[in-house]
Amino acid sequence: MTAVIILAVIAALVLLVFLIPVSASVYVSYNNSDISKELYLKILGIRLRRTKKDRRKGEESGGGEPEPEKENGPSSEELIAFVRENLTDIKELIYAALGYMFRHLIKIRLLSLRTVIGTDDAMETAMLYGAEAAFVYNVVGVMDRHMRLKEHRVDLKPDFNDPNIFIEFETIISTNIYHLAVLGIIAIRKGLPLYRKLRRI
Repeated sequence: MTAVIILAVIAALVLLVFLIPVSASVYVSYNNSDISKELYLKILGIRLRRTKKDRRKGEESGGGEPEPEKENGPSSEELIAFVRENLTDIKELIYAALGYMFRHLIKIRLLSLRTVIGTDDAMETAMLYGAEAAFVYNVVGVMDRHMRLKEHRVDLKPDFNDPNIFIEFETIISTNIYHLAVLGIIAIRKGLPLYRKLRRI
C-alpha cells in the first residue's frame, strides 16, 4: 500500500513539473554567411539563459551582456541552393510545429520576420521574393486567423541593387514544459537532418 502511495505522489509531482508554465524565445539572424543565434527559457520568472541581441546596425546593445553565439554559415548562393533542394522538408518542419501548436492552443506572444533578398540576376531576385512572400504571408495569415498569435511583424524586401541575403527571425511562445518538450522533439526529428545538411555546406 505504501509503495502505491509513493508511486502516486511521484506521478503527481512529475505531472506538476510538466504543467509548469514556461516562456521560450528563439532568435536567429543570417547576414551574408554570418549567423547569430539566441535561445532562452523563462520558468517561474527565472530566465535560464539570456544573451544580448546585436540586431539592427547602429542599435544600442545595452551594457555588459555577452554577445549572441556567432558562426560562419553558408554563402548566400549556397543558402538559396539549399532551400531549393530541401523546400519540401522545410515546409514539413514548419507545418508540423504549427499544427501541434494549433491543436494545443499554444500562445505565440511574438512572431517577427525581416528579410532582404538580392541576387546578381534581377529576374531571379523577383522570383525568389515572390515565392517567399506568397508562402510567408499565407502562413502568417492562417496563424493570425486560427491561432493564438498576439503580435506579428513581417517585413520582406527584395534588393535589386546589391546581391545579399539578410534574415532575422524571432519568436516568443508561452506554454508548459510538456508542450515545449514535444515541440523540441518535433524540431529534432524534422529539423536535425536539415541542420546536418546545412552544416556540411
